[in-house]
Amino acid sequence: KNEIRLLTVLPVQPNAPGTLLCSLEHQPLNHRLEYHGLSYAWKDISLDKNDGGEEIVVNNSRMVVGRNLAAALKARRSHEFCNVPLWVDAICINQDDTAERNAQILRMRDIYAQASLVTVWLGPERDKSARALDFIRTICQASKDFEGWVKTPHGEIWARDSSMFSRYLRHRLISREHSQDWQALHKLLQRAWWKRMWIIQETIAAKRIVFFCGSQTLDPQQLSQ
Repeated sequence: KNEIRLLTVLPVQPNAPGTLLCSLEHQPLNHRLEYHGLSYAWKDISLDKNDGGEEIVVNNSRMVVGRNLAAALKARRSHEFCNVPLWVDAICINQDDTAERNAQILRMRDIYAQASLVTVWLGPERDKSARALDFIRTICQASKDFEGWVKTPHGEIWARDSSMFSRYLRHRLISREHSQDWQALHKLLQRAWWKRMWIIQETIAAKRIVFFCGSQTLDPQQLSQ
């Protein structure tokens, strides 16, 4: 069947504030379907110190998911698009059905490509990750301030002189003042998500991507404007 399951994270319930409540439903996979995809690492070193997982409630039934996934769903719950259905492999694929799992894996590129947004979960806030995201914004702004950009006849934008651009960035950003920023960025780039082979197909065909890290977000589309 040309169908997928989609997960909706429900608002916090006053009578169960600590419980992550979700609904799951079948939907036909077509171009009119509005949903988001989730790209994440199954484990995070700061959360998964044991393999116990975390219990959530889906369609009034309890199930156990990885702690990093639970953290991603909780973080998503606090954003304005929390009501948009979400495709996440660990829940939307029946992991106990080998035939279904194999069939869905073959379709994963299409699933991420048709999603209106792919949300990338880098993990909870730690190791000055908020500082790292701010520094990425600083780097992008410094790049925009560089006056040596030229546009080719095909509309591509290149630095007129790459060595000049490198010297410009070194002058702006390589200093004692930014040493802790570089350290925070290094830590962020060492996280498990960047080491997953699957991120290639999950992001390369995505229409739009937004990075989440703790309560912080980073939208590459806004940085490029």
